[in-house]
Amino acid sequence: MQYLNKIVKESSINFSGSIFGNLLNYGWLILITRLLTPDEFGSFSLAQSITNVSLIVVLLGTPRALDRYIPFFNASQEEGKSKYLIRMITQFSVVTSLVVLTIIYLGSGGLAKYIFDDHLLAGLLRIMVFSIPFSAMIMIITYVFSGYKELRYHVFLKQLIEPVLKILFTVGLITIGLGVIEWAYLYVITIVITAGIGGWFLFSRILKPLSGLMESKVNLKEIYSYSWPISVSSIMKTLVGQIDLLILGMFWPSSESGIFRIYTYLAAFLGLFLTSIVRIYKPVISELISREAYSEVKQTYQRVSKWIFMITCLGFVGILVFGGPLVELLFTGKYSVALSALSILGLSYLINASFGPEGMTLDAYGKTKLLLLNSLIMVISNVGLGFILIPRYGIIGASISAGATLVIGGLAGLIEVYLFYKMQPYQFVNIKYMIAAALSGGTVYLILNRVGSPSILVLVLLILLLLSLYILGLILTKSLDEVDREIINNLLNRVIGKSFT
Repeated sequence: MQYLNKIVKESSINFSGSIFGNLLNYGWLILITRLLTPDEFGSFSLAQSITNVSLIVVLLGTPRALDRYIPFFNASQEEGKSKYLIRMITQFSVVTSLVVLTIIYLGSGGLAKYIFDDHLLAGLLRIMVFSIPFSAMIMIITYVFSGYKELRYHVFLKQLIEPVLKILFTVGLITIGLGVIEWAYLYVITIVITAGIGGWFLFSRILKPLSGLMESKVNLKEIYSYSWPISVSSIMKTLVGQIDLLILGMFWPSSESGIFRIYTYLAAFLGLFLTSIVRIYKPVISELISREAYSEVKQTYQRVSKWIFMITCLGFVGILVFGGPLVELLFTGKYSVALSALSILGLSYLINASFGPEGMTLDAYGKTKLLLLNSLIMVISNVGLGFILIPRYGIIGASISAGATLVIGGLAGLIEVYLFYKMQPYQFVNIKYMIAAALSGGTVYLILNRVGSPSILVLVLLILLLLSLYILGLILTKSLDEVDREIINNLLNRVIGKSFT
């Protein structure tokens, strides 16, 4: 129970922070889509996608070694090895980031002219590439803290500092009346400030307490044997996240890329709980695996899978019911041209959530070559589907390609977890979650139809009604077992001093 409480405590911090951070990011999107035209926002999205892909090349998967090996080293009282690993990975990222930055800077003109036919892209890339080394540092810092089972620093940096700075700078640009080039400079400044604050946290909370320890060398061959498949896998997964947008930019106007980016941002809200919980799930089960507590690993996998699906069911219904009104209210009617694409993306996230944290389970067991294989399957599927569907169907084709790819990759991981470890996430209670979600969503949808075009206030009230009806449905269907209730009681006692009855 102790490890489940640790997972719930840290993931609830990360999840609540992620919700808050995403709300801030949506606020930034609302502002930036009013500052920039769809074409300008599309060019910025393409530049951001290119820098995101390059960031994975810079890091070569090494941060993923931090939240696996640090728990191993600390559990065996070998913190000197943790100190050495942090230093080596940081030094490596500094060198590679400078090399990649130079290559993209020099090649920006060719990319803009011959690949994307976007006159704005070259100027944006020459500015935004300077964010790469600082983004790499932020990622290393957050993975170090994940290795120490502390997620609050990730929340503070990525879900508070960064989006708040983006909002403040965007408001300033709107007030002054400047445009996309000025925004690119301020975007880089945002990343630099966030990295600086993160560096101070890393020094004061981790490196300073470790300063009295002698470094102990680790087997770098083992680290890179673990990391290189993750590196290639991460590159491929990042490509999967950007391929559809990039293909869309090749065959359709930049405005289409901007609209699709908005839809992917909204749909990604469904993956928040999954991404929030796996950050602490991996170091926790890594420690269990190091102690050979395999029965506890299996129980944790099933319990966490159930929680992920329960939360995602609610999010999917929310996308179906409120997706259209949210897009129109927040981003204006210019972005509501293909709303069925949003539903397709939402369905893919729901199906993927039903597989549980299969990828992080394979990662914790050290099966990184399987992760590489799965990523390769995803890239091949994504490229094939993208070039078949996107030139003809545009945003709808991009959403089908992206959604199908997500499901294919998750299904491969699910099969592998079962074949190697005889673990699977499905339980009868999942049907109860779907029933509760369908009934609560149907009820709110009927009310929404009566209302017509809702205001922000009405929309917020209806979202709260959906949440209340879903919780009521879980109670009436007895979907929460004794362990769930105990975990909820512990969480509520910590937060508000009262228990759930």
